[in-house]
Amino acid sequence: MTGDEGTGKTTLANALLKELGDRVTAVAVPCPEYEGIDFFKLIAKAYGIGGPQQDHDSLVTRISDFVRGSSSSGKRVALIVDDAHRLNSPCLKELLDLSRIEENGTRMLHIVFFGESRYDEILSAESNRELLKNVTFRHALNPLTKDETAQYIMHRLKIAQCEREIFTPAAINEIFTYSQGVPRLINKACDAALSRSFYLGESLVQPETIRSFLKLMPDEKAVSAGNAPGRQTEAAGQAIEKAGRDGKPGS
Repeated sequence: MTGDEGTGKTTLANALLKELGDRVTAVAVPCPEYEGIDFFKLIAKAYGIGGPQQDHDSLVTRISDFVRGSSSSGKRVALIVDDAHRLNSPCLKELLDLSRIEENGTRMLHIVFFGESRYDEILSAESNRELLKNVTFRHALNPLTKDETAQYIMHRLKIAQCEREIFTPAAINEIFTYSQGVPRLINKACDAALSRSFYLGESLVQPETIRSFLKLMPDEKAVSAGNAPGRQTEAAGQAIEKAGRDGKPGS
């Protein structure tokens, strides 16, 4: 699963983990950003594989034994790798070896990669061609369309128990123009605009509110990557609670 930054890959990875529930022994592991952190130690810890500190090769063997043991007891095993574009070729090769563990022709470990769009290029590299051959499903997360952006905003408001209209259609158009359908930027624009509307005592978010927000944050698309999706300010949280209760502006 690939997509540009902010398109919801981590959110989808967590949703997949929740959907699998107890039916599958599944964990989601983010690929470490910094070199020197053993990725397979993170995997072992996520699965709850204990034992004394061992070298890297022994650790991979223990993970392999865990997969075989779980499968023998009738439990399927899945590994969800987030930020897969950070994986280097040696790690990918070892993951490929783990994915080849079979019994009676059935794969014991299912691996799902979530990464930025450049992960497709990494897989296409000559050194990773063998892994690419083993991929059974590929999908790209694209930014939302204008209609999908409106639906997404309404869905987020509904989850917050706010059933009435908060954003005017013109305001949603401004949000789409700014975000180009990237959920992380949609969230940021909505949070900021709603907080300001709450401060001003306005019952609806108008396009002018969106435009004034953009003026205060030049080149926001370039710097917004560090903002977690859905993070709300205290004022925005108060606004959304109030909107659901008595029709005042919400977040």
